Amino acid sequence: RGFTSVLITFVAPISVFLLDFYFTRGFSSGLETERESMQNVITASEWIAECLSRFDLEGAETALTDSPLPPPLQTAFDSILANLHTYRPYLPQSCFERFREDFSGSDDSDDCGGSLSHSSTD
Repeated sequence: RGFTSVLITFVAPISVFLLDFYFTRGFSSGLETERESMQNVITASEWIAECLSRFDLEGAETALTDSPLPPPLQTAFDSILANLHTYRPYLPQSCFERFREDFSGSDDSDDCGGSLSHSSTD
């Protein structure tokens, strides 16, 4: 009887810790996957926003096509892009020259990066 009670005294807590580790590991793996997904959405949104701010509508269209955005965000960016396509002919050309000058320090072309890994600190 003494060996059984000693065994239960040690096995029960160890079993609890092992089960806790098993369930926590599954939660942690799912959380890491979700974090990576959110980081991809943030990176894509930064790239699209930068293209839109430069009036690089072609770059923004490419980014929207290639990006892993959730549907509500995709719809919002599509709407902004459509509005910019509509209003661009009515804006004075001097507006676009100012945008080219503002961003010419980092890139002389109208391209906003060309990949979803583009960051705004380049």
